[in-house]
Amino acid sequence: MDTRMVVTYIVIDLFCIIMAVSMSIHIDTDFGSEFEIKTLRTSLYCFCGFLIFGLVWLLTQYGYIPYIKPVVWISNMLSLMLLIAVDFFWFLFAYARLGKNRSPNKIFMWILIATLIAAAVFDFSSPLTGWAFTLGADRTYRHGPFFMYLSVVGYLYDILALFASIHCLLHEKQREKRKQAYAIGVFIFFPMFAGAMQLYLSGTPILAPAILTSFFIVFVNIQSSQVYNDALTELNNRKRAHRFLEEQIQFAAKDKPLTVFLLDVNSFKKINDQYGHNEGDHALKIIAASLVELCRQYHVFAARYGGDEFMFISNYHI
Repeated sequence: MDTRMVVTYIVIDLFCIIMAVSMSIHIDTDFGSEFEIKTLRTSLYCFCGFLIFGLVWLLTQYGYIPYIKPVVWISNMLSLMLLIAVDFFWFLFAYARLGKNRSPNKIFMWILIATLIAAAVFDFSSPLTGWAFTLGADRTYRHGPFFMYLSVVGYLYDILALFASIHCLLHEKQREKRKQAYAIGVFIFFPMFAGAMQLYLSGTPILAPAILTSFFIVFVNIQSSQVYNDALTELNNRKRAHRFLEEQIQFAAKDKPLTVFLLDVNSFKKINDQYGHNEGDHALKIIAASLVELCRQYHVFAARYGGDEFMFISNYHI
């Protein structure tokens, strides 16, 4: 690989790292539940780690930094494992985001973890067994007998996320939820396309920008929905409530009163203190779902005003 291609790799990977870190920083508490925020951030951080250790291997492989074999082994093992972790945490985020409210049930979760542990065993035992890859005395890198398993297992997590998206599209009626399902569903296609291209264009930096593109599509989609929607409960947010109130107040009259209700959930802090914020988020989602049904029945406007407070607006013109 010539110097220009190495520089291209470095520039593209650094650009991807900066973008991934920037997205992670802008994932605030309004982005979704605590579980969703943690899993998406972890997936982005694993992506950055995958790129960093991949660069270490590249620079040592082509002599730009001293070739120390233990460093090369470690960078290859971590790069490979972190790429699988990207897909693992991505699935957990997608599962929670598409209406499952929390992590998968325990049995399913143990199956997911077992596949991850198996990948780690094949990967980190490679210096002794060569199961995932081998490094020759002449610096040659060769795939091991279980390398295909490590290549496929990450895509399996992406396929599970795709199935969750399809299930949401088939059963969900809310427009914003369906838009997010589309965005999450297409996540797998960019890395798969890049992986296929690299079979014919070996040595080109295609995979990292493809993964970043998938992250960016979902990030922008969710950010745009946050303008007027509360990410956790999927109700209208405070900004939308204020705007709606300004629109409707002009129609208020004695025979057409404008009525505003504020609802505060009693003892909500005890749920967070005793069971943790994940259960608190789950409780808010259950409350919001009940309020949505109530609002549909009585044709009123509902919004999450902040924390455990909700607002209802009733008007003759609604």
